[in-house]
Amino acid sequence: MKKDSVINTLNPPIPDGIVDVLKEVKQDDNLLTLLDINVVSSSKEFKSLKQGWNKLNHESDNGTIFISWEWLFTWWEVYKNDGNRKLYILCCYDHKHELIGIAPFQQVYNPKRYFPSNQQILFIGTGETDGSQVFGEYMDLLIKPGHESSVINVFSEFLYKRKSNWDCLLYTSDAADDLLCV
Repeated sequence: MKKDSVINTLNPPIPDGIVDVLKEVKQDDNLLTLLDINVVSSSKEFKSLKQGWNKLNHESDNGTIFISWEWLFTWWEVYKNDGNRKLYILCCYDHKHELIGIAPFQQVYNPKRYFPSNQQILFIGTGETDGSQVFGEYMDLLIKPGHESSVINVFSEFLYKRKSNWDCLLYTSDAADDLLCV
């Protein structure tokens, strides 16, 4: 059964060129861990994630070809100029600067005639500028096993603290065990 989920907070869009860094202290497997969240906003930064991204995709319980670096980077290179979209990939690093989580998002400006919000956060690999809202399959967060709870919490907190930068987080899921559905 397909599930559509929307988080909507009608707020102004993110300014161009913004890169946020947030340090949050979280409890992870009974160890105090410093987690860094970086926002990847350029194709050059996205390209540099290839090795770490694919390692995480391989280790993750929900990794698939559809959220591999190759699939999503290729999609981005083809569609980045299709409409008004920009990268908004959240990368979570632990205290050893190991990549332990990726939220492969993009921000898309859609006129309200297509959807009741303007500035949407969608998975890379989804969203059409013609208003049809085509969604890719098997889109999800990539998180190193054992860190799901702390990474989801820090991603959620990060997005919530910046809710003035987006109107809607939109995703569709076919699987009950997707990390955004837990």
